[in-house]
Amino acid sequence: MSNNKITKDRLEQFLKKYKQGEDPIVRSFNIVSIQGNEELNIELIIDFYGLKEYKCTINRISEEMLVAMYDGEEEYLEINSAGASGLEKALEQFFKTLNNKREEFLLGMGSTPTSSQPQNKHFDMIDDDDAIMDDLVEDTLQDQLTCHVNDAKTYFGSSFVMFVSQLHNVRLNLNGSDISEDLKNDYRITNDNDYFTLSITFAPDYLTHDTPPRVQYKPEVLTLKSGFAEQIEHMLTSFIEMRWSQLKQDKNTKFGAADLKLSEFSNQRDKKESLIKQLIKKKKYTLARSLALYYSNMRPEKADELLTECGLIQQNHYSYENAVVSDSDPKTNFIMEMIAYLYLRMPSCHKFCCTCDDSIECYDLLAKEDIKPIICTKFKCQFDYVELGVCNSIPITICPASLHSDILENHEVVDILVSMCYSAATSSRRDVIFEPFPEQFNKMTGKNYDAVIKAIDDIPPILELKKHHCETETILKKKLSANSYEILKWILTTKRCAMVRMPEKKRIKEMQTEYQYLMMIDNPEKAAQTAANRKKYGSYWAFHGSAVENFHSILRRGLMNCSGTKMMTTGAAYGEGIYMAPDSSTSFGYSRVGSSWSKSLFGNVNNLRCIMICEVIKAPGVPTTPSPYYVVKQTEHVTTRFFLFYPSSNTNVSVMANNLTSLNDFVK
Repeated sequence: MSNNKITKDRLEQFLKKYKQGEDPIVRSFNIVSIQGNEELNIELIIDFYGLKEYKCTINRISEEMLVAMYDGEEEYLEINSAGASGLEKALEQFFKTLNNKREEFLLGMGSTPTSSQPQNKHFDMIDDDDAIMDDLVEDTLQDQLTCHVNDAKTYFGSSFVMFVSQLHNVRLNLNGSDISEDLKNDYRITNDNDYFTLSITFAPDYLTHDTPPRVQYKPEVLTLKSGFAEQIEHMLTSFIEMRWSQLKQDKNTKFGAADLKLSEFSNQRDKKESLIKQLIKKKKYTLARSLALYYSNMRPEKADELLTECGLIQQNHYSYENAVVSDSDPKTNFIMEMIAYLYLRMPSCHKFCCTCDDSIECYDLLAKEDIKPIICTKFKCQFDYVELGVCNSIPITICPASLHSDILENHEVVDILVSMCYSAATSSRRDVIFEPFPEQFNKMTGKNYDAVIKAIDDIPPILELKKHHCETETILKKKLSANSYEILKWILTTKRCAMVRMPEKKRIKEMQTEYQYLMMIDNPEKAAQTAANRKKYGSYWAFHGSAVENFHSILRRGLMNCSGTKMMTTGAAYGEGIYMAPDSSTSFGYSRVGSSWSKSLFGNVNNLRCIMICEVIKAPGVPTTPSPYYVVKQTEHVTTRFFLFYPSSNTNVSVMANNLTSLNDFVK
């Protein structure tokens, strides 16, 4: 390597290699600051095999020295040569030291290797039936976790479970082979033989430990995460927390007790043979085995008998009777429960939020084209999706779990969406700009705008609903007229983009408004193409302003090239394309005020102004110099990143987009 100065990009590439692999030593990192060979500040999360995590900071204190601080310790790292290579060698030595400490920590968790054991092998992996049988002696008592792993492998198959004994770590290898073809398409599952791994690390006391184990999705390639696997990880986390609480209260609580997420199966016990036979006929064997376990109260022998009756011959011998357990230990096989639960949930996973696993009560309200994996409108779920990239490898529909929960969580966003819909409905150009339009108000004689306006006018102030009428969906329904509930439901569930209000410390201070939102409208294919093009061509920032009445459509369909269409309002004197400005003052000139909803919490909403900040890829044919505007014909190279609104029309913000250096951090 050359001895040139270290750059942020080079350092990122260097650190990324320590995030790769099955058990990376670095869980995450943030390069806070870097300036040539003088200044460096890195924040890392160090991972000790999922058993412990440490926050670590590395600072440059001189040209020849770094200091790393973690777990109450300080370690000084000497830089022995100039430039980037010297820094990288110092960091390599630090990570080598850390890895040795990880190994020592791991050995302290398990047994100390004897002279007959390989010193460089720190765990025993049980990954096939032969290995199990070698380690087991028939009729010999075993610890409960080992027996449960063995029985799960016997029942489901050895490929489903791996066991790292010294760590008490169980790894489930799962796939989506038993879900419908439509779901496979939505979740981008192209091969039934593509497995993903979930790692669950138990405490030595297994089911009697105070806190539940942690679940981690372990992608083979860190940059190629599966959105389906990420949702299953969240689903399993939710189940473990619920089940742990049940077993702490009553160790004999049956699997599936009071779990509404499994209600479709509990309501069909009288049809169990028919259901299992159908699954076997369709070769959905894992789902059939899971359902047989469920209907057999998690007794594998009984499940084997049921499967055999249904045509899938099962003749297994189980070892759980050999488990060493006390009277206080739950007797359930938690490993089998986890596998059965996930496979029972997979066929309907699209009806639950990908991140929090809440049931989407509004699912049946979605249009057919919007039936895709869903992320609900809770702040954390939106934040994980927009800023952390959770599940961004699959097409996502944004939909609230319920209307009342959406108002409780996002009353400001609900208010602005209602106001924009009202502006579109009352506009003199509503025949052109009010798209999409609620079909339930589309009569034989045409679009009934007056009915839409009245329905919105009859909605009480959103803040009032939040304070007094959102305890349950039933209470909210009682407060609203039928048409008001219908239009509110439509506004909050139809083609909604992801919007996350930016925390105060992350807001763009120069923009002088507290109402700043990160946005995501793109599908994963466009997002991936944008990222590739950004790396290839670079990008710049620009502003786009428009009348409030237009944002009902913009927030649902994104910016479009309206030149030469009925939607065009300001002409195309500088050519056809999306018009953007390098400075905010120009775009504010186009953010015209208009009539809006009188009950908005933002007061005199006739003064409301909206503006967007867009990222533009410098692809061939895309202008990079304003004359006086940026006019981009290729909509695929324009991505809306930020939405800002101003309750007062007396807004006077004048700033150049490319001077907002903080914007680049959000994209990265």
